[in-house]
Amino acid sequence: MNYKKPNLNKSSTKYLLKRLIKNYVKKHFKKLFLALFCMIIVSASTAIHAWMMQPVLDDIFLNKNASMLFILPIAVLLISITKGFASYFQSILMNFIGFRIVADVQSEMFASIMRCDLSFFNDNNSGTLVSRFIADVGSLTRGVHSVLTNIIKDFLTILFLISVMFYHDWKLAILAFIVFPISIVPIIKIGKRIRKISTQTQVGFGELTSKLNQVFTGIKTIKSFNNQELEKNDVSLSIEKIFNLTFKSNKISSIARPLMETLGGLAIAGIIFVGGSQVIEGTTTP
Repeated sequence: MNYKKPNLNKSSTKYLLKRLIKNYVKKHFKKLFLALFCMIIVSASTAIHAWMMQPVLDDIFLNKNASMLFILPIAVLLISITKGFASYFQSILMNFIGFRIVADVQSEMFASIMRCDLSFFNDNNSGTLVSRFIADVGSLTRGVHSVLTNIIKDFLTILFLISVMFYHDWKLAILAFIVFPISIVPIIKIGKRIRKISTQTQVGFGELTSKLNQVFTGIKTIKSFNNQELEKNDVSLSIEKIFNLTFKSNKISSIARPLMETLGGLAIAGIIFVGGSQVIEGTTTP
């Protein structure tokens, strides 16, 4: 009996996200809802901390209000404790969902491969299959954690912080709206390039694994024909290929940090200029 061959090349983020949400994420809706609630608490706490900086400066350092000297520090401490507990439970819940999804994918992936006919194994060597099973699932683990935790939490945090900025000063909030999209575009482009190189790297690891398996399995034959140097050069080429790809990926990903530092500096400079101008004009307090 012939079974449909699994497509090992469908590794785009869009495809993976659709499959994850449709087949795996939905079954963990209750835990995901609780984790989302904890994320909201964490993000709101971060925004409240930012919001409290003005009363701290105005009431304690400028107006020298003695009563606020006790109230505000206690409030900051309580908010920090709440944020800590929410962050802990959010991390536990999201890690459980992420690792559970990865385990389910591994089980289904293995079952799907075992149902394939021999032509599938002729088209895909053992090294490629092992690399896909381990490396791809490793990428999936990082992707699940990034999407379910970092992206959602960071989005909520930015949303709350911008709300605080609108509450304090709409001009500064508009400045944030201008800088934020500018910072997103290059990050998306960098991510696409890294994913492309990552796919090439996984193929390289598959080829290397297959070659190593062949060498170690046929080591007696290789030594009997004195082909050690030939095999050494062949494996070295594969290792060098992987090195070049991983280093290239690292160079591209390293661009993100100075880029974000520059954009962050631009945003801070703008905030200092706009906020400082308003303080000098007397339209707002420090």
